[in-house]
Amino acid sequence: MTSSQVPNELSVIIPVYREALAVVQKTLKEVEEILSETDWRFEIIIVNDGSGEGFDYHSLQTKNYVSLLEHPHNKGYGAAIKTGIQHSTYPWIGITDADGTYPNQDFPQLLVKAKDADMVIGIRKLSDVPLLRQAPKFLLNRYASFLANETIADLNSGMRIFKRDLAMRFWSLYPDGFSLTSTITMAAISHGYTLAEVPIEYYKREGKSSIRPIADTYRFFKLVGRLGLYFNPLRIFIPIAAGCMGVGLLKAVRDYIVVAQVGNVSISLILAGLQIYLMGLLAELISKRS
Repeated sequence: MTSSQVPNELSVIIPVYREALAVVQKTLKEVEEILSETDWRFEIIIVNDGSGEGFDYHSLQTKNYVSLLEHPHNKGYGAAIKTGIQHSTYPWIGITDADGTYPNQDFPQLLVKAKDADMVIGIRKLSDVPLLRQAPKFLLNRYASFLANETIADLNSGMRIFKRDLAMRFWSLYPDGFSLTSTITMAAISHGYTLAEVPIEYYKREGKSSIRPIADTYRFFKLVGRLGLYFNPLRIFIPIAAGCMGVGLLKAVRDYIVVAQVGNVSISLILAGLQIYLMGLLAELISKRS
């Protein structure tokens, strides 16, 4: 089924964790009002990710197309999105944050792009991202682009729409943490899905962020490396193999010039590079078969 044949029906998932009720109400109102002006049928699924006592969101269920799901304890951003997807009704999934950082008024632009795409991502300007996260975000996007062999402008944007079928295909790969968006982006690109982009603003968060810059950045890089190994292993194995063989060859030339023979270290490096390359080919075969 092509994108144009998929019905204009959208399930918007809004994960919530310890957000002030007024902030969530504002986000919900924005999404409701802007989608009501489109020709898309929609539902809004709010997922309270175990916010605990003092965070009662039941008053948000004022319309029959607004539902509230609740985790008994905090499971993570990815877990909240997965819960929303599991309970969704429509063939398109939209996600946004409840903290006021994303311009929900831009959802119609994403919906227009959906006509010819499997996923549409709201692309944030790097300058809009908090200063502490700019350098890690830049490096992460470059790292992911190298592994995917395709330019990725915003790997983990939390405002996007995508086909529910696409999400379900890679279900077993999704983590419970913030890395879900990175995972689905890498998976979609690596399997030839069509992605579209819409430049968006990114606002200052209303309230305290639950992101831990150092720990979460490390986790993002580790995840992207694992996904690269899973989907496109030669992009990891070839540079390592080339590095070993290159150093081995250079040392072999140096050894021959200086002592008129090739040393064991040089031969070992060259053979190690060859073995790594062959392992990469085997990993690529396994990846393509699966």
